[in-house]
Amino acid sequence: MVSVDAVDTIDTAHLVTQLLLQVLPTNASASDRCWYAEGQSRAVSSEADDDIEQLASVQLEAREQAGCHLWDMTSSVEAASIAVQHAALNILPKVVMEALGQNQSRLAELLAGALANILCHHTLAEQAAQQTQLQQAAVDATFSTTDAACLAELFRLLTTALKGPGSSVWLVPMVQTPKSFFQHVVWIADNTLNATLLERAMDLLLALAYTSDQALQQVLAAGAMPVIISVVTAYADTVKRGSALQPDAATEPGEPSSGPSSSKPETFRFVPAPNAVLAALSLCQVLAQESENPLFSKHSSALCAVVTQLLHLHELLHCRASMQGMLVVILACLDSILWLDCLLSDAAVLQAVFEVLVNDSGFEEEVEAEEALQGQEAAWAVLAVVTKHVDTADTSMQCFTAHIDALTSSHLAEISPECARYVQRTLQQALEKTATSPSPDDPQRHEAQVHPRACSQLTCDTRQADSSSMTCRPHDCVPDQERALQACV
Repeated sequence: MVSVDAVDTIDTAHLVTQLLLQVLPTNASASDRCWYAEGQSRAVSSEADDDIEQLASVQLEAREQAGCHLWDMTSSVEAASIAVQHAALNILPKVVMEALGQNQSRLAELLAGALANILCHHTLAEQAAQQTQLQQAAVDATFSTTDAACLAELFRLLTTALKGPGSSVWLVPMVQTPKSFFQHVVWIADNTLNATLLERAMDLLLALAYTSDQALQQVLAAGAMPVIISVVTAYADTVKRGSALQPDAATEPGEPSSGPSSSKPETFRFVPAPNAVLAALSLCQVLAQESENPLFSKHSSALCAVVTQLLHLHELLHCRASMQGMLVVILACLDSILWLDCLLSDAAVLQAVFEVLVNDSGFEEEVEAEEALQGQEAAWAVLAVVTKHVDTADTSMQCFTAHIDALTSSHLAEISPECARYVQRTLQQALEKTATSPSPDDPQRHEAQVHPRACSQLTCDTRQADSSSMTCRPHDCVPDQERALQACV
């Protein structure tokens, strides 16, 4: 093992070449060794011949130790570049497949991790995109093992490749494989008991869905929606119970596994980590583009139920701002018939929507600007539908008037001008109607609900809009909302 003090004094190129030699199998063919030798960019001393001869006596443990060092070193662009110069992109895939053939899952995991690190460097990823054998081997390897830790690194490798240059090239073997690669990944996500593998599987499905419309359709057809709902439901149940949001101790990331369960469990036997839930919600956001597709719409009711449940519990969520924004975006994509009654009657859910609109700075973590904007646009769309049906006697009206500053904010209105003006006008009409309506049962009841300040602010704001803007409807701003709104009227 290389000591920390020795790092600065060791020739990086020499160390990387030695590690590549040490991970080679002892029975490697002469052609493989020549392949390695031809890839070297500098002369190799005569000591290399002695090293090759000694490979026959190198034990698996030593190869794994070399693989571990190689994984660590390839996080550096310098070491990763040297490895690529010495044919690592040709050698390592073959060693991975050989290791899996010998049930040496740990070695395969380490080398897959090293390859994933190499692909993190843009210029090296461009070279990897030209290696068709590497791409095919990475896909084939996922069918060659049931080891959770190894699969997790293979999925990380493929996800990194799909996010880098040449993603369309990497997609080819995934689409053309005789076995359904998409169904294979979904099946693993649905059956694994390893928290890290679940997260990596969701990340891979998300990367696939972003790659092309064809890939998105295949992810949907592979049955991703039931898995997403299962993951999010398991998380929601745990939040509701107040349990610790950590994986079970028996399934720590990286722990060897006997493989996926042979039968589908009724629910996850461990609590999905927040990162896995975020990945599942991100994937759901992308798949919601196909909300009219029967493969998505048939799960809408179950999805809406768990989304509103989490919004009700929004104060208890991990990664609160990110998760809350995603939930509102998903809600806006669903048929409003499914969630309208819930938002009208549940002040906590409506409050969660307002928090996304305001982009509350009190949240612990920051949200990227683009992600926050997407959530705010969705919040305006949801509020536009709710405002159409709000009643001054409902608790929902109290929530609206409590956020009158946000509803009349010119800064927030710029995010979705038409939806904002629609909300302002409709709310103003509701308040004015209440102010002028008699109440024979309790004359003071309506007087208390006039909200003079709210009426004044809304009147001032709507007068600034031109006549054309006053004809806006919420479905002008939100695709696929017209049918739902008409059904609710």
